[in-house]
This record gives sequence, structure tokens and C-alpha cells, in this order.
Amino acid sequence: MRAATSQSYVSRVEAGEVTPTLGQAEHLMNCLGYQLRVHAEPLPRRSDPDSLVVQLAMSAEERIRSAAALHNTMAEMKAGLDG
Repeated sequence: MRAATSQSYVSRVEAGEVTPTLGQAEHLMNCLGYQLRVHAEPLPRRSDPDSLVVQLAMSAEERIRSAAALHNTMAEMKAGLDG
């Protein structure tokens, strides 16, 4: 099966220079003989008492990384809605 796209586009995807749409990623994975599966998991709620215990057990660096990852995820979701 051919990807029906240019090799330069595939190279840019592989290098992380462009982010394919979900449909494009699914097509590329199918070309490689894989089935793309996506699932959703709930984010921990800030008001969840168990979440607070987990957060307090983290080092400051881990909390910063966790907050940055959440920020990046939300920014990507917003960009997807705006785009």
C-alpha cells in the first residue's frame, strides 16, 4: 500500500517537523501495516482528594513537568478547535 503523499512530507512527519491530522496518521500507520487506535482517559481533577495526595508526593520538578504537559495538551486541543 502506498501512502499517496510525498516522501518529503513523510520525512517531515518522522522528524517531528509537522503534525499529521488524525486521519493522515491513521492512513500512514495503515500503510505500515498497523491499525491506529486512540482512546481517551480522564484527566485527574484538581478537586479530587486522591489527586492532591499524588501531587504532594511529586517533587517540584515533577509537578512542573506535569503542569507543563497539561498546558501543552490544552494548547493543542485549543489549536485543533481554532484551526
